[in-house]
Amino acid sequence: MGLMVYAKPFDEAKALRVARAFERATPHHLRRPEAFELGGA
Repeated sequence: MGLMVYAKPFDEAKALRVARAFERATPHHLRRPEAFELGGA
């Protein structure tokens, strides 16, 4: 899953607020690929 956040030029603060809200509302940022969970590459 991916999310791309857009904002008007020079309005990076808004894009960061949206990204932070998404991170707080979902557990997606806590997920890791299976290879990392097993300690292998």
